[in-house]
Amino acid sequence: MSALSRRAVPVYLGLLLALAAVGLVNQTLYRHQLRLIDQRRTLLDQVANLRLEAAKVDGPLAITQWATSHGMVPAPEAQKVSAVAAGPAALPQLPDSGLEIVTIWH
Repeated sequence: MSALSRRAVPVYLGLLLALAAVGLVNQTLYRHQLRLIDQRRTLLDQVANLRLEAAKVDGPLAITQWATSHGMVPAPEAQKVSAVAAGPAALPQLPDSGLEIVTIWH
């Protein structure tokens, strides 16, 4: 064995171990990323469901029912406006003209 090959073998083995370590870290980070993507998808589904539940409490229809039950009188044209919840529902036919009230609650 020459002097060059005696130096090259340990360097080669060291680089091979370093490459294996980088691959291990890469695979660990990749699995972590996949878990985060799944968690994000689950959280987005939960947010959508919670928004639907919140619309039952503070959505346009709930506010209208609360106002009517507390003696508030609707505007004359308000009966022609349709309130649409944040969900998969078919839109009703809207009137051609009339007063439209849009309220955004945060």
